[in-house]
Amino acid sequence: MKNQFNSAVKSYAKLNLGLLVPFKYKSGYHHIVSIFVPISFADEISFQSLEPEKFQLSYTDKLPFGYEASLNGVFSKADSKNNLIYKAYLFMNEAVNSINSYAVNSGDFRLPGIHVNIAKKIPSPGGLGGGSSNAASVILYYMKIINKLFTDKKSKDLFFQYIQKEALSLGSDIPFFLVKKPALVSGIGEIKETLELPKLTGILGVPRFGFSTPAMYSALKKTLQTENDLKTTLRKAENDLKKFVKKLRLGSGKDYTGKMPENEFIKAAQKVYPDKTEILIRAMKNLSLAVKESLEKAGIKRNIYTSMSGSGASIFSIIVTGSQEKKDLNKALKSAVTKIEASFPEISWMKFHSV
Repeated sequence: MKNQFNSAVKSYAKLNLGLLVPFKYKSGYHHIVSIFVPISFADEISFQSLEPEKFQLSYTDKLPFGYEASLNGVFSKADSKNNLIYKAYLFMNEAVNSINSYAVNSGDFRLPGIHVNIAKKIPSPGGLGGGSSNAASVILYYMKIINKLFTDKKSKDLFFQYIQKEALSLGSDIPFFLVKKPALVSGIGEIKETLELPKLTGILGVPRFGFSTPAMYSALKKTLQTENDLKTTLRKAENDLKKFVKKLRLGSGKDYTGKMPENEFIKAAQKVYPDKTEILIRAMKNLSLAVKESLEKAGIKRNIYTSMSGSGASIFSIIVTGSQEKKDLNKALKSAVTKIEASFPEISWMKFHSV
């Protein structure tokens, strides 16, 4: 196989700016409402094309020091049920069989096999969508190859919409990572609308532990609702997050403690992991204070928004990036990282920005 399909990409993490869970469906799935934002913290993935039907996977462990989850179970076997990367490979090999329905004559076209190598930095579980981001990277790699078969943009767009819809069965965050733009997500993982947000920057804290997503959803104890109640609850949740988006667009403000929409999983974590959650709550308070003091010292006025991402356990503070004071802002955030590292050395801290 020639090397024309070799490439390297960054597989970005995401943050949830608010995460509401209004209800669950009869199927047992939960409806979430959240603002998803891609950030600069990322895995690094390289793809090498192989003969059709061949799949290989390798990785380098670059996880935050001391993170207790093991990569071996996910990466040791290509057919691991927990391996979203391999599932994405199978998914695209199945999806290509439908391509002739989209005004394309693929003839005897076959997708190349693939060797995926990952420099793994994003922990899982961590509330950052690392596994889904990796799977989306595989799908996008194959889409670049498939797109060459289309003769018109409409057909290409329709096929990508089909891929987005079907990929939801692989993982609820995958449709977002296929778009990689800030978005209001409402449903199991469906994108309600993409959003124009100002550039955001902040500090991310990755503890040396994660929270089980199934256990967290179970702790929410969400009940079924009537159709009328469902519409009312959903409308309120979406409106609350849209109001926050408007506030972000305003940028700076008089108060330093701008309120982030609730992440309901924080309360769930207090039930399931009370000791670990107590650490996170203290860390979030200290993080907000460290950022506030560092910004004040630099003469920068910003609202500070602090929360946990996803079902945990990563935490963060964000602010809107100003156009005039980037150098001072970076210096202030570095100072804040130094302060918070001294108080919580068991958490890995880093600066990030939205992408």
